[in-house]
Amino acid sequence: MASITQTGPNSWRVLIRRKGHAALCRTFSTEREARQWGKRAEAEIAAGRTMAKGRLTVARAVQAFRELREQGRRPVALTSNEEYMLRHLADPEGIGAVEVDRLTPQRLAEWCRTRADDEAGPYTIGMEVSKLATVLKYAAISLHTPLPDVVGAARPLLEYGGLIGPGKARERRPSPEELARVLDQLSPQMGDVVLFAIATAMRRAEICRIRWADVDACRRLVLIRDRKHPKRTAGNHQWVPLIDRTGIDAWAILQRQPEGERIFPLSPEFVSDSFAAACKAAGVQNLHFHDLRHEATSRMFEAGMAIEQVAIVTGHQDWRNLRRYTNLKPESVHGTRPDTPQRPGNRRTESRRRDTSEP
Repeated sequence: MASITQTGPNSWRVLIRRKGHAALCRTFSTEREARQWGKRAEAEIAAGRTMAKGRLTVARAVQAFRELREQGRRPVALTSNEEYMLRHLADPEGIGAVEVDRLTPQRLAEWCRTRADDEAGPYTIGMEVSKLATVLKYAAISLHTPLPDVVGAARPLLEYGGLIGPGKARERRPSPEELARVLDQLSPQMGDVVLFAIATAMRRAEICRIRWADVDACRRLVLIRDRKHPKRTAGNHQWVPLIDRTGIDAWAILQRQPEGERIFPLSPEFVSDSFAAACKAAGVQNLHFHDLRHEATSRMFEAGMAIEQVAIVTGHQDWRNLRRYTNLKPESVHGTRPDTPQRPGNRRTESRRRDTSEP
């Protein structure tokens, strides 16, 4: 019988233990999803379609990696890129059903070509291959089973075939006309999310999780919790000023949002999907939501902000990393400000007084 335990406000863990089978454990964002998966997994065990004891598939290695993370109280976030990669690796239609001891460099290259056919780029595929190496490394420790370094053996073949490679820095910036067309396709709430992203250079997940309790109205600051960091995202809380140096007043956008716990109560996936759909409807090509961070950072430099000021807003620890975002327009030398379409909205008449603790 599957054991289902609520481990958080939006987290349910399913644990299945059967004699002669490796334990299965997964975490879901809803109880319904957890129960559905538990029933499917038990049905597969009863039908004899799961891995027999002593056999290790890529999917089982992924599951062992998840269990290890949960035991260390660092579960894989359901909305993270890591979750997205692990799902691809565990997919039985790909390499999920392949036994690890039969996973050769040639078989891995075949899977990479399939991912390329699905329009995944060399950088994305390379990240997934690297994640596979991490999964196998820690699965071997967790399961007390020595595993071959198939990823290390396959890398020369994958690199030579152009299946994996370094990422290319994007320099895509929307024109005022493109931005106006996209905004026309969005709801007022999503339009404010887009404008807020350009005003603050925040990532989609950062925008979606900020709360009214994290706003300091006296100093016009907002606290971003667990901001992305190459080494220590958890606990990396940063106070960020809500400025109007990009042609958009971030504070005004925030003030016209409705009451609630979160300022923008949306999921990161909904934001990306809505933005992509709006771009398609508006006939705007090759524009991603994350490009708005590049647009925001470039506008700050064009407005004359110093690099240390921009870093406070964007959260960059190493100022050298800002170079890839500073795709300045030549006309900015004349001191012109970017022209941005604004959505009409009523500024709140009452200012909010929130947490005034020092950052």
